[in-house]
Amino acid sequence: MNQTEVYIVTTGQRNFGFNPELKPEGIEQAKLIQMKLLPRVHRPSLVVVGTGRIHEETYKVLYPSLVAVPIQRSLFCGSADSREPNGTIALADGSYVAEKDFIGIGDRRFDAWRVVNNLPPNTLLIAWPELMQNLTTVGEEGRLYVLKPSTERFHEVTSG
Repeated sequence: MNQTEVYIVTTGQRNFGFNPELKPEGIEQAKLIQMKLLPRVHRPSLVVVGTGRIHEETYKVLYPSLVAVPIQRSLFCGSADSREPNGTIALADGSYVAEKDFIGIGDRRFDAWRVVNNLPPNTLLIAWPELMQNLTTVGEEGRLYVLKPSTERFHEVTSG
């Protein structure tokens, strides 16, 4: 039986603040994914990109491998909000809220597996690492993961 796969590219190292951008290291992480890791998985049927600046920056780096693949934008993959080093959340409007007053994609009350199970086969998500953490408790910046929704198993794609 051919199991459906869903791919998640986690955004790379970033700055902090309102609608943060990728650091140069984050751009390099995305370039590595585009050149060495994406060729190791099936061609995506759909790309779902978070709505923040870092999601768009990551998508632009990956684009040479995604030409002609339909794209959708979704808060499911992350937004312009940013978790600051002190634990507060910087909202896109310039205000801050305490982490306890924010429900984001990393919150366990949010059933991420339910959403993933309803995606078309071979969908590629460009998302905050918190989405992977919600799904699996693992989620590093600037990585490519393969999920098998039917078994809720995953693995990281590596260049080695």
